Amino acid sequence: QYHLCAAEFEQGFEPRGQALFSDFSRVALRPDRLLLALRGEEGWTILRPAPGDELRLLTWGRCLHAFLAARLGTAFVWDTGADFQVGDDDQFLLGDRDWFPLARRRGPPWLGQIEAVIHGAFVIRKGGRQTQRYVVLTETALQYHLCAADFEQGFEPRGEAPLSDFTNVVVRPDRITFGLCDEEDWTILKPLPGDEPRLRTWGSKLHMLLSARLGRAFMSDIGAQILVHQHPGDGGQNIAAQGALPPEKEAGLAEDAST
Repeated sequence: QYHLCAAEFEQGFEPRGQALFSDFSRVALRPDRLLLALRGEEGWTILRPAPGDELRLLTWGRCLHAFLAARLGTAFVWDTGADFQVGDDDQFLLGDRDWFPLARRRGPPWLGQIEAVIHGAFVIRKGGRQTQRYVVLTETALQYHLCAADFEQGFEPRGEAPLSDFTNVVVRPDRITFGLCDEEDWTILKPLPGDEPRLRTWGSKLHMLLSARLGRAFMSDIGAQILVHQHPGDGGQNIAAQGALPPEKEAGLAEDAST
């Protein structure tokens, strides 16, 4: 169960929400968080301790183990290493924002829609995994929701990548590919069937917000050759993409082109 604050619990108020143990399908204990999967819900619910409370996670883990381990068996995981992989954890997509329950924005539902430069459904691919999400571009970040209804009803995004973290962008006829600071894998946005024509608009909006800073690292695929968008410092000429990306990024882009 959960309350908004300790005072509500101490004063005997009813909890604001709860999840039944019978609905738990997986539990993972990590050094800095608890991850819970519930039947009928996508992704994971993630509980992080307040600063200084990390040591109490072991006690929480032991209590949950006492209640759930017999039923869950191998689906109750004690993670003590760095290689633990969370199956469908949404954090791999764009950001590290976890909501339980889904939070509404401050203000009316249309507030987030006014902030949006463009929005639409995409299949997001990264590191060999993919999932469909509703993506929103604002003047400061690329955000995603589970579905269009969450965006239209004014819920906070499930994750976001600040535009300041973008290192490379490639716009192609069938996808948008970009790199983020401190991440090895490309993030790929693929439109749903029939939505490919909108990529041109998405590309122009991203160009408007990012090309001045990224320069030659912002590219559009025109025909068979990838060209860099024109900038004042280019002397009025488009520059071939060779050398615009680090070698490891060029290799990743070439690999992506084959899929």
